[in-house]
Amino acid sequence: MVALAPSDRHWQRMEVRCRAPLWVTSGGAERSDSVLAALGVLALHGDGDDWVLVHDAARPCLRREDLDRLIGGLWDHPVDGLLAVPVGDTLKACGARG
Repeated sequence: MVALAPSDRHWQRMEVRCRAPLWVTSGGAERSDSVLAALGVLALHGDGDDWVLVHDAARPCLRREDLDRLIGGLWDHPVDGLLAVPVGDTLKACGARG
């Protein structure tokens, strides 16, 4: 499932190879709006016990080991989980002038 901004011009030009069905929907103004839209479409195609993993394109570097660890750690969990990594030691902010 991919939720795209209504103004997205890149998806149509991408070559996507996927063995499973792949659905596309319009995203929303906020990440939560996009997730809700995607879940609405997935609900039409899945079962109530299916898992949904949400990942956003703003953080594309998901390591397979991290995903495997998340799924393995939650396999028997009745609700949900969150994959997170420690924050780096250095955070910088810049003013209006850069």
